[in-house]
Amino acid sequence: MTVSPDGGTAVFAGVHAVRCVDASGAVVWEVCHGCWAGECLVAHGVVATY
Repeated sequence: MTVSPDGGTAVFAGVHAVRCVDASGAVVWEVCHGCWAGECLVAHGVVATY
């Protein structure tokens, strides 16, 4: 995880996406990617497909 110098946003990598959130926890942007679990090569567009 990386936090901006002013503490206003943080970027972190999860199993299914890289996300930037603001200080309230709201997602500012998200880039989905294939699962890092190894068996699943699908780039999931929504949480429900995990």
